[in-house]
Amino acid sequence: MDEESEVQDEGVVSLAAECAKLWPGMLLKSSEEEGRLKDEKEADTHTIRVDVMRTRGNHPAFGPQMRERLRELLTQLCLKEKIRYMQGLHEVAAVFAYIESTEGFHPTESTESTDASSRTLECFMAFVRNFMPCFYDAESFVILHITLLFFRQLLLYHLPHLHNQLEEAGVAPVVYATPWFITLFAYKNPLHVTMRLWHEYIRRGDPTFVPFLAVALMELEKQAFLNVEEDDLNSAVDRTRITSLEKLRDVWKAAESLHARTPKSFTFRMSKVLTQVRQQLRKLSDMQSDMQWMSLGKETGHPWTESVLARAEQERRLALLAREAIAQYVRVS
Repeated sequence: MDEESEVQDEGVVSLAAECAKLWPGMLLKSSEEEGRLKDEKEADTHTIRVDVMRTRGNHPAFGPQMRERLRELLTQLCLKEKIRYMQGLHEVAAVFAYIESTEGFHPTESTESTDASSRTLECFMAFVRNFMPCFYDAESFVILHITLLFFRQLLLYHLPHLHNQLEEAGVAPVVYATPWFITLFAYKNPLHVTMRLWHEYIRRGDPTFVPFLAVALMELEKQAFLNVEEDDLNSAVDRTRITSLEKLRDVWKAAESLHARTPKSFTFRMSKVLTQVRQQLRKLSDMQSDMQWMSLGKETGHPWTESVLARAEQERRLALLAREAIAQYVRVS
């Protein structure tokens, strides 16, 4: 289904209406911990405008009025959250702008605003804050790199042959998987698929589930990757998409299966590491001078973020606790 026919499909509009009704209650829950704001930085206005113009370029719903609304959402998010604009945010904002254009997000008891446009911004900010930690990385990209490292561990654990083939061909996760993690699979996937995926993802409420979705997608495409010539492998991986709801159901089911077959310590460790890194980044954002930033790494002679990535890079394989290794042995015996 192409995007032009998609916008005429009553099922897509119905799905957007369902998201508009349910997402505010799922995203705007009362919370005592609201996350500290970063130092104020101006949004990169020029980059936002350029990205807005190329967002969903073939989709008829994204006309001048929609693009102006998209620009407003991105600018307001950056100013209110006090983060710098990062490419990829426009793909995320496009979904919220589209839902707003179909019906508008419904009010809930936890919604601070009474008007629909403000509720859209609140839902957008809550979604980014809860499920898109990469956008709080500033220029360090440490959260993104750590997420990619965990993804690589998971790929090696479940699909070692494919992992090794990609490594030998020089096809790095940072190239093909970054758009998946930066946009939570919104990049180059149809809107109706993205909305359904996000609906399930919000309902699940687990930010560590995204590597399982990525590995599940690789698993479903594994044979196609193994069959291509080495020179064509990078293009084959780059073309990987979730193009239909049927394929999404297959990917989600496979991800659930992978999650069930993965040692529980993996998700616990990933959640703990990302939480600690994000907390440290918040502390760093409160520092006013480069000298204070550098002092965190003075024991090792490197900035803090480089030290974190260096330590994470050493853990190329998924670690098992002793009891998990025993349980795995019992299952296969």
